Amino acid sequence: MSNIIVTDSETLQKIITETVSRAMATQGNPVLTFREASEYMKVSAGKLRAMALRHTIPFIRDGKNMKFQMSDINEYLQKNRVA
Repeated sequence: MSNIIVTDSETLQKIITETVSRAMATQGNPVLTFREASEYMKVSAGKLRAMALRHTIPFIRDGKNMKFQMSDINEYLQKNRVA
């Protein structure tokens, strides 16, 4: 006998988003949350948000949240590296 699970749409969306993010991470190009990207890049949340909104760095809109592909972050860091 199968169980029936009742949940609201917001919780279901979070479950789906987390599952998709985990699946994409196993494909070699992880998707980082806003906080993870900010910590990885060592920039403040405000600076990262400004960069994304100015289209300086690509991002994925997930509802109200921003997510970043690791490859996009690494490409940005490489292009803006000062030798």
